[in-house]
Amino acid sequence: MPKKRKSDPIDGAVEPNGDPGSSKRARHDTDLDATMDASSAGVAAPITAYDGLRDIILEGEHDGTLRVYDDCDDVRRKIRLLCATPRFERDAWLNELNDVDDDDLKAFMEAKGPQVGADNPTYRSAYVYFEKVRIRDNRPKTKKRMEAETNSTV
Repeated sequence: MPKKRKSDPIDGAVEPNGDPGSSKRARHDTDLDATMDASSAGVAAPITAYDGLRDIILEGEHDGTLRVYDDCDDVRRKIRLLCATPRFERDAWLNELNDVDDDDLKAFMEAKGPQVGADNPTYRSAYVYFEKVRIRDNRPKTKKRMEAETNSTV
């Protein structure tokens, strides 16, 4: 059953406060707009989560020699955290990953274990995405990541 529409205000109608054609709600919104900027009023800024990521090129990213220092469980944890963020759009993120579709992501997320899922395209693509975000945001490497780098050097 469709929702009922509110009726349009009648021309010349007088509100309980005596103002013709105005309402308390409308006055409150204009007062809010006048005293608060968009960020403090709860209006969200446009999503720019992918800005600058394509400009960052990781060593070995395009020739297949990229070294991955996070295990599958770490990447799955990061994906879960990303999915839990407000206004996250799964389809837009999968498009950003390029070679990953929804079935690949689902299969990767259902797997358990640090090495299970390493052959799934989601693993490498998501790792590249999170590494680029880390570099873009100037965040330091984690202790676990530093240990993995030192243990993997030959």
